[in-house]
Amino acid sequence: MSEATSPGLDAGARYDASPMVPGDGDAFTPATEWEFFQATPLALAALRYVDMGLPITPLIPGTAELLYDMPVRDIAKVRDIWTYYPDANIGIITGYVVDVININSRAAWKDVPRGLRIIGHALTPRPDGHHLYIDTSGGGSRCIAKDLHYRGPRRWVVAPPSVLKQKPRSRFAGRYQWARELSMGHRFQGVTQ
Repeated sequence: MSEATSPGLDAGARYDASPMVPGDGDAFTPATEWEFFQATPLALAALRYVDMGLPITPLIPGTAELLYDMPVRDIAKVRDIWTYYPDANIGIITGYVVDVININSRAAWKDVPRGLRIIGHALTPRPDGHHLYIDTSGGGSRCIAKDLHYRGPRRWVVAPPSVLKQKPRSRFAGRYQWARELSMGHRFQGVTQ
């Protein structure tokens, strides 16, 4: 059995790169796990988040709804879940390592608490939608003001590069993306004024 170190993840993380034997004919099995992950941006992102120490949860592809109600914290589970659900969106569970300020309009910026140390900034598919990732505060989830929400313990936010698909009752569709990449080890100096 051979092992390969993955680029972009912790140098100590190792993944089995042995060829997989094809299944019973009706299931696709990649030649190597790493080849699969290289072809799946959501799986790569899920691996990266877990490697950063963030608990994540898989979301139903194209939605913000839970696929499983369980935190995922290890590489093996990420590999298993995203092997079966390669298009599963990613939810970062808040309240453990990060909390999130969810901004849903341009007007809501005036009510964002000042002095926050921002460790990541994601753009959401909603026009003027933003997620500001901050250190955990221990505070509960709450509405701060109109179109401004604090996501703390026992909540989750959809994380890049997840995609929301247009559905009959949904108003927004598109990809989540980083405006400023989440940085756990080297927190950047973004402070709200």
